[in-house]
Amino acid sequence: MKQLLIIIAAVAALCVGARELALPSVPATLRVPAMRADYIGAHFWDSIDWADTMATDPATVAQNVANYLSVFPVMSGDSARVAAADTFLTNALAAGETQALAASQALEDCLFASGSTLRDERLYTIFLERMLAAGFPDSLRASYMLEMTRRNMAGTPAANFAFVTREGQRSSLRQFADRTTVLFFYDPDCHNCHALAKALADDPVLRAKLIGGSIKVLAVSPGDPEEWRSHGAWLPSEWTDASDEGAIEEGELYNFGTFPSIYLIGDDGTVILKDCRPEELIETIAHKF
Repeated sequence: MKQLLIIIAAVAALCVGARELALPSVPATLRVPAMRADYIGAHFWDSIDWADTMATDPATVAQNVANYLSVFPVMSGDSARVAAADTFLTNALAAGETQALAASQALEDCLFASGSTLRDERLYTIFLERMLAAGFPDSLRASYMLEMTRRNMAGTPAANFAFVTREGQRSSLRQFADRTTVLFFYDPDCHNCHALAKALADDPVLRAKLIGGSIKVLAVSPGDPEEWRSHGAWLPSEWTDASDEGAIEEGELYNFGTFPSIYLIGDDGTVILKDCRPEELIETIAHKF
């Protein structure tokens, strides 16, 4: 329980001034952390008065949604997560369209928005599926967001696209990824992209895998090919630097919250990691390849 309180307190520090719900009192008989988290998830909203406009204003809903979601990683499994989501969404929808839309926006901000410490597209997919099943307002938006989160999920085939390298060679992701491939999407003007590229190039694990030939890195600049050309070569020489010449945006093949965006693609073309953190990438490569 102490660990859950620490997690929630850290999330609560992100929003100041919102009225936070008290955590439900967990029965003493529930001692396993996952079981306690399941209980909190199922009963988190018990004390809210959905008719109280102060309790359901967007800022307060956003803060409480963030606190609520912080227990989901500790829960016992997806069945418990779905049950908790259904309880929350059913009550929010019953309270009215305003409250339902506030809840929907808070979920998107927490689970999908770039930069959110709670960003989790897989969990967001669960909520979107349940929102559509419950008949939430703005179903077109929910359907679109569900399509975006399902695209290139881990375990599914990576969307193929054509590209041209700085040397003028033309290929496609499907042709290129005959080995495990780090797919590094970047913007030539992005400072974070430059910094992360250097950090990855200096990482001993990734460097050893590159030299050993078990890993490839394909860096792709989606968007304006002229901008890509005008910036010239600056990426590590061991990487393949390419432009998609607008193919990704035109086909909405990948969704980018922000740059850089890193994927890990298996030699069979399957997504292993989607839009992952650098440390997650290195850890996976170190232990699985």
